[in-house]
Amino acid sequence: MNARFIITRARWILVLVALALAGCGESSQFDPATQYTAESLAQELSFRYRTLKPAARAASAKPAPLRKDRDAEVKSLAEEATKKAPAATLDELLAEIADKATLIPGKSRPEVCKAMIDSLAQDKELNDSDKQLLSDKLQQLGQGS
Repeated sequence: MNARFIITRARWILVLVALALAGCGESSQFDPATQYTAESLAQELSFRYRTLKPAARAASAKPAPLRKDRDAEVKSLAEEATKKAPAATLDELLAEIADKATLIPGKSRPEVCKAMIDSLAQDKELNDSDKQLLSDKLQQLGQGS
C-alpha cells in the first residue's frame, strides 16, 4: 500500500472515532438535517465513489429519483441509513446523495448540486474523468431531469 492511501484511511478513521465519541454520555434528539452541507455531501460522494468497484462506477442515463416530502422523510432517512447495505452502484449512491441533498435547509436542489459540483472540482483524490462524470450527474439532478 502506498503512503497516501494509508494517510487517507487514517484520516477517515480519526473522523469516525471523533464522531463516535462526540455523542457519548448524552441522549439528545438527533436532527439528521443538521449534519449535511453541500460540501460534506460532495466529500461523501467522492469518498464513496472511490470505494465502488470499477464495474459499478458506470451510471445509467436516467438520474436518481428524489424524495418529494422532506419533513416526512427526515426521520426515515436516518433509520434507513443504519439498516441498508452500502450502495453497490453509482446509481444507488447518487440516489442516496440526492435524498440527503433535500435535507439541507434553506437551499434549493439546484443550489445544492451547484455547490457540490464546485466542491468536487477542488477534490484532489478524483481524476478529471471521474470529476466530469459526477459533475454531469449532479447537474442532471439539479435540473430535475
